[in-house]
Amino acid sequence: MSLEVSVDEPADRLLVVCDPNGVSHALSERYPACEVVSVDSYLAGIAAAADPDRRIRAVIAGVDPNCRRLPSVVTSLREVCGHETRLVLCCVPACEPMARRAVDAGANDYLIHPPTGEELDAALGIPATVTAAPSPSTGAMIAPEELDAVGLMLSQVDDATGALLDTLARHLRQGLRAGGVRVTADRTTGQAGTTQGTPPLIEPLQRDAAAIGQVELWPTQAASFTPADAEKLRHYARLTERILDLAARQRQWRRLAMTDDLTGLPNRRYLYARLDELLARAAEQRRRVTFMLFDIDNFKGYNDRYGHPVGDQIIRETGQLFRQCCRKHDVVTRMGGDEFGVVFWDADEPRVAGSKHPESPLDVLHRFKAALGQHQFPALGADAQGTLTVSAGLAGYPWDARTRDELIERADQALLEAKRQGKNRIHLVGE
Repeated sequence: MSLEVSVDEPADRLLVVCDPNGVSHALSERYPACEVVSVDSYLAGIAAAADPDRRIRAVIAGVDPNCRRLPSVVTSLREVCGHETRLVLCCVPACEPMARRAVDAGANDYLIHPPTGEELDAALGIPATVTAAPSPSTGAMIAPEELDAVGLMLSQVDDATGALLDTLARHLRQGLRAGGVRVTADRTTGQAGTTQGTPPLIEPLQRDAAAIGQVELWPTQAASFTPADAEKLRHYARLTERILDLAARQRQWRRLAMTDDLTGLPNRRYLYARLDELLARAAEQRRRVTFMLFDIDNFKGYNDRYGHPVGDQIIRETGQLFRQCCRKHDVVTRMGGDEFGVVFWDADEPRVAGSKHPESPLDVLHRFKAALGQHQFPALGADAQGTLTVSAGLAGYPWDARTRDELIERADQALLEAKRQGKNRIHLVGE
């Protein structure tokens, strides 16, 4: 550690007015060549600044949220200090609007508490006179056990956003030794500990230079935050941004992996996973699930006559048309080619003895077939002849099958039977 102190010049005075949470201590450590004087009221600050015996190099005034005449206080401080003295305000994030207004009354700048050393240097115009090599004990460093926590957070990026934010809040609270932490991102919030009142520390979160949320910190009852805590929070906020970005990318990759490129509908991979979930729910709650396979009759002929781009357009419009005819929570997927799979699962009551095969899937399919018969396919052109038709096979749980693979196989058998019976038909297993 080296001290750059000139013995030929008298020490400068730094005046702290209404000391905002320990700024005096931070100034004494960073500028040992300066005399730091602290007063606890604006009136005492004006009197101290007017002392002709020793010049004031800079004034740091805390922003009291209960002071309604802060601009007048700033004007008075400026008058007694003169224009060569730096006048800087320091406030908690909630008081930033007051600080901005007060700057117009004569202050040079304002800082958000707790300021970093570099922020103090720039605002006060004073170079730091203490230099030291970083030490593992510095507040901004991350301890090995905290790195373990980071590894755990990275392993949970697949969690839902709310659950991930709760995990982040818990680890941030532990790493920052805070009384409470709230993490907000993409309109979702996670928190840990006590989060009441106005947080003294707030750090924004960004993605691609756009604000997505913030991290808010509350201290424990036994301690308040220091500039080192603020610096450490900035490190954690950047780490949080990276974890949230990774989670967003993971969700995007999963969505792409589960989506059919041509139609935008869920694909076969998604169907298998969702059907497993719904069958497990049905087994537990004694409910029913119906699976349907349908395809476009004579689709190869459309491809051969009009070309594959037109065939793709037919598949896209057919899939979207069925999605419109279906209920919102039913699962409509493209299995491949011109084949689609649909899961109906909204049983209102547990199944009981004598219950019949659900009629609602048939209602949806009949509605779809009527809409398909009236739908115009612009890609076919004005000379298109005939009506596009579909064939379908349905199978239900638990009557026709007990597992996902059995259910799909039985529905496929029913679809083949519908084709054998002349197409443009609906066939139920056991019909």
